[in-house]
Amino acid sequence: MTAPTEQRVRDLRLDRRALRAERARVGWWRRLVRARLDLAVAQVARPQTLGEDVAFQLPLDVGVDVPRPAELAAVLTGTRADELAALDGLRALDEQLARYEAGVASALS
Repeated sequence: MTAPTEQRVRDLRLDRRALRAERARVGWWRRLVRARLDLAVAQVARPQTLGEDVAFQLPLDVGVDVPRPAELAAVLTGTRADELAALDGLRALDEQLARYEAGVASALS
């Protein structure tokens, strides 16, 4: 039979393992939400086209590798109105995840 102290240590280790796993999951979700935020912002305020300002400064073999504007724009799916509407919700979700992550970290420590 295990001593009560050993059982308590074992329980604490299991709790810490569960909390570390939860911290990893919430961190992963926060990265996904922030990536989605970046895409939403990029859809609303599109970055400048690549290669326009430096076309004559680049070696020819490098210049031919510049992606076409349409190829880059295809990465940003959806309409600007959709993305603009999603920004507030994504920011609120990120803040909620941040509070939850802080709570998990506090419980872990």
